Amino acid sequence: MSSGEDAFIALAERSDAVVFVTDHAMRMVYANAALERDTGFTVEDFQFTQRDNPFIHREDADRVATALARFAAGAQTVSDPIENRFVDRWGRMHRRRSIVTKIDFRGAPALLFMCTAIEAPDPVCTDDRQYRALVETAEDAIV
Repeated sequence: MSSGEDAFIALAERSDAVVFVTDHAMRMVYANAALERDTGFTVEDFQFTQRDNPFIHREDADRVATALARFAAGAQTVSDPIENRFVDRWGRMHRRRSIVTKIDFRGAPALLFMCTAIEAPDPVCTDDRQYRALVETAEDAIV
């Protein structure tokens, strides 16, 4: 491994983001510790073709695969953000935003993914009755 790859791996292992690298066939060849911590999955769990990804919500899978294929075939070196729902080992749904970069990894062309969680705001009210009660009993003006 080159000193650049050593530095990359040292940085990725210290990141809170899920960081992984895929080869030209979209097989995962590296993942940082955050992948297993956040998803419950290992690199070995991710050996499949992109369109058959069992971890991306089925309603997002074609859109994500199309965006990745278009990015991989294009001249752009860093992707636009790609958002999707991800299902972890325990069946929980997470919203993720990924930025993908074209790199050389271990002497071959590869894609580097940096995936961060999209935090959903906690709802103040969960239904209309709660909302009405909050608004109607508030002592302050609500605009």
